[in-house]
Amino acid sequence: SSGSSNSSSLTVLSGTWNVGGKSVSEDIAPWLMRGLQNEDGAMLLPDVVMVGFQEVVGLSDKKRQCGYVLEGSRLDRQCGRLYSYTKDNKVKAWRLRVEKCLTRMAMFAQEQRTDAAAAAIATATATDVDVDVDSKQNGTLGVDLDTKRDANSRADTKEENYGRSSASHKTEAEDEYCCIMYRQMVGVLSLVYIRRKWMPKLDNLKIDQLGVGFMGAGKNKGAIACWFEIDGKTFLHLNVHLESGQKAVGARNANVKVIRESLIAKHKITPDYVIFAGDMNYRLDIGDMEIATQAIRENDLKLLLDADQLKKQMQASTKEEQLFTGFHESPITFPPTYRFLKFSHKYDQGQSGKIRIPAWCDRILYSAKDASTIAAHFYTAAPLVSSDHKPVSALHEMAL
Repeated sequence: SSGSSNSSSLTVLSGTWNVGGKSVSEDIAPWLMRGLQNEDGAMLLPDVVMVGFQEVVGLSDKKRQCGYVLEGSRLDRQCGRLYSYTKDNKVKAWRLRVEKCLTRMAMFAQEQRTDAAAAAIATATATDVDVDVDSKQNGTLGVDLDTKRDANSRADTKEENYGRSSASHKTEAEDEYCCIMYRQMVGVLSLVYIRRKWMPKLDNLKIDQLGVGFMGAGKNKGAIACWFEIDGKTFLHLNVHLESGQKAVGARNANVKVIRESLIAKHKITPDYVIFAGDMNYRLDIGDMEIATQAIRENDLKLLLDADQLKKQMQASTKEEQLFTGFHESPITFPPTYRFLKFSHKYDQGQSGKIRIPAWCDRILYSAKDASTIAAHFYTAAPLVSSDHKPVSALHEMAL
């Protein structure tokens, strides 16, 4: 059936994408629906969908970066109206795109269930067909005409049944997604959805944000944190955009430390499950573009992963460097997600005027209070081309 594979667990789909400050007209279904069909083609509807975007506001447009500065400053007051207008438009536009995709997922799952039900009816009807013994003895196979007529009648009403099924309150209640939280902080945007059937068990919603960018507090970089409870279990979705730059490992580490100490710890909530995702901007410690691109061509991901700055931080031995204690990442089996020439699958090797070694900037980490209660089902990148980043998604199953 669609939804969780186990009634005592939740399936949670997480996605992150740095959209590069541009309007996107590309279909996002290859991202959010990627990996949700099993080998038989059946669609799994996640119980929770957590989506994080970065750079929904262009970083090169200074007038739209009013959130860079501290609230109450002169520039913030001057640009407040423009920023509010931009913020509202961006939230509405991205919510619409995501919700259209979630509706497609639900409709696809409903159609599959309807087809399966129709097939079951046809099979049951065929099993009940009466064989005329006298005709069989005469060398012909006779079929009870009333049964055959009934089978044809049911087959003819397949579309009608689908229409009723799609419109029924029970089906809508089971499959419909509800947006329970959204927040934009300049270019960082978080959207959290749950299936309507879980709404009665939803409790204790809380949302907060923290800027760690310009002058250590600007909102061009930072995090949005969303807490909520389902059936007594606490979930945290953390959407981040950390300091950029090949050599800015120290600054990124400082960002993470501030986010954990000043944003997460102050709420004194110990979540059962955490999804920590976003454009973390950790790069590869490889100084030669040709070495990196050759490794990608040869699918030598081990060479690249050995040079991954985030992996090194997660394996750090000193207490000061252990910023990711308790967090895990599923095996990376896809090529680096940054930096691509826009509208292509080719890495930018200087054609744009900037040389950036390819890297896995876009990541999804997870943690659980009890590691035995969470299972990772997939971790993948989608072949979208609107940005210089590829979007990433992951599916986890979490016990209740």
